[in-house]
Amino acid sequence: MAALPFEVRLFYEGLWCQADKAGRLQDRPSRLKVEIFPYDNVKIERCLDLLAKPKPSSGRPFIHRYASDGKRYIQILTWIDHQKPHHTEAESIIPAYIASEREESTKEEKDIGTIKGTEKEKQLDPSKELRNGALTVIEPIKRQFLEFVMLTDGQYVALIERFGQQGADDRIAELNEGIGSKNYKYTSHYHTILSWDRKHKKDQANGPHGTNHGAPQRATSERNLDFSDRKCEGITVGDD
Repeated sequence: MAALPFEVRLFYEGLWCQADKAGRLQDRPSRLKVEIFPYDNVKIERCLDLLAKPKPSSGRPFIHRYASDGKRYIQILTWIDHQKPHHTEAESIIPAYIASEREESTKEEKDIGTIKGTEKEKQLDPSKELRNGALTVIEPIKRQFLEFVMLTDGQYVALIERFGQQGADDRIAELNEGIGSKNYKYTSHYHTILSWDRKHKKDQANGPHGTNHGAPQRATSERNLDFSDRKCEGITVGDD
C-alpha cells in the first residue's frame, strides 16, 4: 500500500465507505469520482487499475473487478478480516465474485514480464531494456465475465464499441454457455466472439431465411451450436 500514489491510497479508503456489508459495490468510475473526489482532478480508472493489479509481495490485488449478468462490480479483498459491519446492516444484494481456476491455482507471482528462452522461461524486470533495445511486455490482466469468459478491460470496451452494451453482453453470455455446456477450449475468448459474429452474419446472408441481419444473438435452437459444427452439416442451397 505504501508504494501506491497518495490519491490511490485515499481512493481505496473511499471505497470502504461506498461498499456494502460484504465489501462489494458497483463498478461505476464516474459515480465514484463524484462520491470520493468531487473537486479533485483524479483519474479514477487509473486508481482502479492500480488497486486491481497484483501486489509484488503476494501476487494478490487490493480489489477484484468483475461482471455478473452484464453489470460490473468491485469486491474489496480481505474485507471481512478488517471490517466489522453492524448486525443491523442490510445484506449484500450484489452477486459474489467467483474466482477462476487460474486465480485459485496461481501462487505468488512477481509483476514482471516473461521472455521465453530456449531452455526455460527467463523473467526480467519490465522497466529494463533488453540487449537488442526491446522492452519486455506485460500482458494485460484478464477479468472473469460470468462463469467462464475471460477478457481484458480493453477487450470488453472494444466489444461494447462494436456491438453496443447489450450486444456485447449477449455475445459474452453466448460464449459462456458454449464453454459451460460443451467444454469448448479457446485461446482467446475475445477473438472467438468476433469470429462467431462474422460466421453468424455469413450464415444469415447465405441462409434461406436471412431476415435477422445484425441480431446480437442466435436463435435459441442455434445458440449452442459451434459454427464449425454447423459448417459441416453439408447443407447445399438449391439441391433437389
